[in-house]
Amino acid sequence: MKTKKCIDWSIGLAVLLAWAPFGCGHVIEPDEVEGVPDGETDNDADTDVDTGTDTGADADTDADTDADIDSDTDTGYTTVEIAPTVSGTLRHLPELSILDFAPVGGDVQSSYFKTTEENREFRRGIIEFDVPDPPGGIVGAQLVFSDYHAWTAYPMPPDEHLLKYYDADVLVSVEDYDRGATELASFETDGNEPEVLDRTVEATEIVAAHAGSGLGFRFQLAVPETYNEEGFLGSGFSYISLRITFAEDD
Repeated sequence: MKTKKCIDWSIGLAVLLAWAPFGCGHVIEPDEVEGVPDGETDNDADTDVDTGTDTGADADTDADTDADIDSDTDTGYTTVEIAPTVSGTLRHLPELSILDFAPVGGDVQSSYFKTTEENREFRRGIIEFDVPDPPGGIVGAQLVFSDYHAWTAYPMPPDEHLLKYYDADVLVSVEDYDRGATELASFETDGNEPEVLDRTVEATEIVAAHAGSGLGFRFQLAVPETYNEEGFLGSGFSYISLRITFAEDD
């Protein structure tokens, strides 16, 4: 597990304010997620994410149920890309006994921030899907996303994130912050990397097991909640979709 001592908080604040979402490639095994710079992949995902209406709890429910569909009649398989049914970010401020929704709508963040003795804040991003149950069965699935974060030339170690999955009720709630979940992958984001990285996580087994039910994913930093350094860690994630391949029903 890699942790880091952050840069001076004033620089960290500037980094935080510089966040801006950018605009998802290359299948890898779930033990470590690797990324490729935007524009250097042949598998760009063109998926609308976080375009729905708020649920009233600063979580996003995507009202657009359309999915990108790629049907190959020669092979008998069809691939679809679906956006999360709901998404949002939960925050925990231990010293203030606060556990609630971060005021970022349906944005997905995995981060840490501290500038005073009392405002230590951890954020975890939540996405949940209604997984379809095609008659021909699910034969392939990947979680696709891009990370976005502020860039700085000041040398900084990368941040390690964990991606976990769980049985979902398809409704973002504060219980999802530490709901029992299984680690699917770990990966790093780098504040010294100016490129937006597109990432793909292999998830066929767990998606097939959740066909016809809810499946949730949680993005969270690998640092424990005892971490107490001043500064900023983390990243946001966008252009999230679940790419599912299924056999066409004869």
